[in-house]
Amino acid sequence: MPALNMLLARPTAWGFLDELNIDPSGLVRIHGWSQAADAALRPPRVLADDDEVGLLHRYRYGRADVPGEQPFTGFAFEYRLPQQIATLHIDFGDGFTIDAPQAMSFYRPDYEALFGLEQVAKREHIYGSGPPAQAIDPDVQRLMVLMRGRTLDFGCGAGLMVSALRQRGTEAFGIEIDRPAIREGLLPDAAPYITLYQGGPLPFEDDSFDCVTAFEVIEHIDDYHSALREIARLAPMAIFSVPDIGVLPLCHRHNVVPWHLLESTHFNFFTETSLKATLAPYYSRIEFGRVCPITINDTRYHVSLTAVCYR
Repeated sequence: MPALNMLLARPTAWGFLDELNIDPSGLVRIHGWSQAADAALRPPRVLADDDEVGLLHRYRYGRADVPGEQPFTGFAFEYRLPQQIATLHIDFGDGFTIDAPQAMSFYRPDYEALFGLEQVAKREHIYGSGPPAQAIDPDVQRLMVLMRGRTLDFGCGAGLMVSALRQRGTEAFGIEIDRPAIREGLLPDAAPYITLYQGGPLPFEDDSFDCVTAFEVIEHIDDYHSALREIARLAPMAIFSVPDIGVLPLCHRHNVVPWHLLESTHFNFFTETSLKATLAPYYSRIEFGRVCPITINDTRYHVSLTAVCYR
């Protein structure tokens, strides 16, 4: 469901109720202002399918439009709704109630435990590493037309690219570090064409392939130049994608860090300028692109850089 924002404009005996916000994640915020002390504020009673939803957070914040002796005259009450609800009833007191006109369904957000984590979070709780990708981005799929002949997907994960290329009739293979998450997640139709190894030199002869792909891989490799030398010797053409760290200055004014940059196993952070300098010793021609477009407020950017390289 889309975000729901409802103007309340309701005075109370202790303040004023401004607005009700229901986020698509199921987080409910009720905003208002009061010049009274915290103890006087009265959180509404929230019922989802007749079950009471406990108050998650209550806090004060600055409201320049409301003068008073309180340093923070604004307030918010937060609640977290179940993923699926048939009815929602909010009782603000003094006979003022709101009922949702229909059933609601909310998505399960990444990091959802952080809405109300009771323990102090450590680095590994925030900067984590997830399972192999579950889908190929449409922008990356468009690059498949360039993958002709015998193709190796370096850092192939579960084998999504290998599977997709073979369905198109391309003689595709994959190679990946041997670890439990990979072994357990390999796609059955791709598994026979995937080599699992321990890292280091790639177990293939020079020019064994026509093309090598490495999507979102070299940022994870500390000694990425060794990997690039190996890739360059295997094929006359390569296609890379890496997260674009150049989005940080764009997103800074929105106080946003792109989610993908929280990946804990990223060793290297590239701009187009630095990626060009990195690839230049191995390839005579490099064509750059962008994939995965994002809009934050009025700022548009792409999550990742691509480089189509010819030896």
